[in-house]
Amino acid sequence: MINYRPKDGDNKNVVGQWTKRTLYFNSGSFTKIAIPFYHKVHNVYIDNVSVEEYVELKVNVVIEGADDKNAGVASVTLNDEGTELTYVAKAFSNAVFKGWYDGDTLVESSASFKKAYDTATYKVLTAKFECLFKNEFANGYFDDLATGTNVVVDQVITKEADANVNGSWKYTFSTKPSSTFWLTQQAAYTNVPVVVKATETEATNKALEIKQWANLARLVSVKPNHKYQLSFDYYLPTGAEQGNFNIYNVSNYNGTNYIGYDNLSGYTNDKNTWVALDGTKFTSIYHQRYSARADYVADDGTPVDSHDRWITITVEFETDNDDNKILIAWTPEGNQPYYLDNVVLSSVVIPKVNVVTTGEDTTNAGGAYAKLSEDQKQITYVDFVSNSLGDSKVRNAFILPYNKFLDKFAEDDTLVRFNDSNL
Repeated sequence: MINYRPKDGDNKNVVGQWTKRTLYFNSGSFTKIAIPFYHKVHNVYIDNVSVEEYVELKVNVVIEGADDKNAGVASVTLNDEGTELTYVAKAFSNAVFKGWYDGDTLVESSASFKKAYDTATYKVLTAKFECLFKNEFANGYFDDLATGTNVVVDQVITKEADANVNGSWKYTFSTKPSSTFWLTQQAAYTNVPVVVKATETEATNKALEIKQWANLARLVSVKPNHKYQLSFDYYLPTGAEQGNFNIYNVSNYNGTNYIGYDNLSGYTNDKNTWVALDGTKFTSIYHQRYSARADYVADDGTPVDSHDRWITITVEFETDNDDNKILIAWTPEGNQPYYLDNVVLSSVVIPKVNVVTTGEDTTNAGGAYAKLSEDQKQITYVDFVSNSLGDSKVRNAFILPYNKFLDKFAEDDTLVRFNDSNL
């Protein structure tokens, strides 16, 4: 028996009228096949049966630059008449589309185009992207996931306790994150699917659907002494509300379970809806609440109603010496789902130096600082010594290519060094 695949969108349950079915199969090593037509109860009428050679349509994706993935997606589809191909490429917000290529030859520079289909001349094209910077929020785009994919499919949730607060039952949940590091607060919200949610320019755009009053979070590894920028797109249908958005510092927590509180007595502060297993509240790096409305504040300080439109939010935060892990949490409210897309996290190092002074005066001997260049390719380290103005060599500086180990700079001939004589 040969396995077959039905054409997407075909309806196999039509009764009382003519319908068309299209099936795809691979003949493998067979030279002859038998196609049985079987029905269980009523007569079935069959007409216009045809078998045609079908070339499997596909595209290749090549990513260059700062990352070899998470830069974009591409596809090709054939129209129902089998006469025209539609090519579509989408660059993510951290990348640019470079064109459609046949080998090294540029075929089309536009992200989307149509082309006549001919099985005799058909070639697999390559969509090329340039990644401008690495998205440190892995899988923050959902276009390469199948519709219906649940991002928290293997999450473990246990209801720890409940309590009656002012006549309402409130609950506490112990949560072990899924293998994709997504986690939800309540057992009722363990299905967080990828769905099609159109934008103004893309009818087939995919996004994450978060049920209202769910508490969806994601664990993300971060680097110490870095300045981070987080951005994401969200869509609120009429009736949905933004609710709470939080970023927690969970660097000092080594447990595998997290506690989500549903306004349990003693944890009603909006900033503390996630805590450690022992009840310790996580430090909030960033918090914003939009209760009973969907406004966000634009750059000029004006509130903007974000219902029924895609909005991009950008926030910044910094990590300290020992920070290595954060928890990003979305808690929408209202009576309609919240849609999330294009989550992007990027960072630059904040070079820091420690100053140690010995001798008679440990407070007024000098200082030092470090500065990252605008192109993020080198760090300049500078120290200054508090001597009299007539003394020479009271300042020293050296420049390190970014990412070189500091203890190796003395052996590196590529360094540029300065002192009083050439500063």
